[in-house]
Amino acid sequence: MKTCPNPKCNMSGIPDDAKFCPDCGASLCLPKPAKRKNTAKSSLFGGTGTPSSIKGCLLVDIRQCRRMSGLGWDGMYEFSPGLPVGYTGFFAVFDESLNIQIRVEHGKISKIFFVAGDYELRVWRGEKEVSYTVIEGWWIFKDLYEKHRNVPVTYFGWYKKNVLLSEKDAEKEVSGVSSTIDKLLDKCDTTYKKESQDFFGMSWEQLMEHSEYFAS
Repeated sequence: MKTCPNPKCNMSGIPDDAKFCPDCGASLCLPKPAKRKNTAKSSLFGGTGTPSSIKGCLLVDIRQCRRMSGLGWDGMYEFSPGLPVGYTGFFAVFDESLNIQIRVEHGKISKIFFVAGDYELRVWRGEKEVSYTVIEGWWIFKDLYEKHRNVPVTYFGWYKKNVLLSEKDAEKEVSGVSSTIDKLLDKCDTTYKKESQDFFGMSWEQLMEHSEYFAS
């Protein structure tokens, strides 16, 4: 037998198959508890990473990577669950398409890859020799010396099937895939803006500041 849930009524002895109280009309059917949705996002590759085609590197979810110190190219990074024995680096990726990959070796960013079919736009940090003038003595027209030093530079280059294209050849060949690469670059500032900012500690524009084409 049921009892009316209405505190002002509280009628008892109501048959079990009754849906409403015969005295006050209150519903006797208890609402079903709402199902809780599992909002937890599953990590790529089961959260543990998966071996890449490059020996000694894992493919991992960038959301599981942590910047321990520094910013951008000067930062130190780790895959938070840790690397298994025999692995020295990882490729941090945003999704399973693998169009954008950040290679980290021994805790430092090695290269960034933007992949479009047979073409890749690669970005990396290197050094460039530059000249500068030193004045020695009082007679500046007489005592000028040229010296050289190495400065850090952010390079980028187009590759086709793993072969670096000259800047001239790149301008001819990659025009058809440039729009695809532009969309991938835009993803860093839109779809994956938070992930990019969390990982690098800076915007993509800051990361690419003063970059120049590398031609062998």
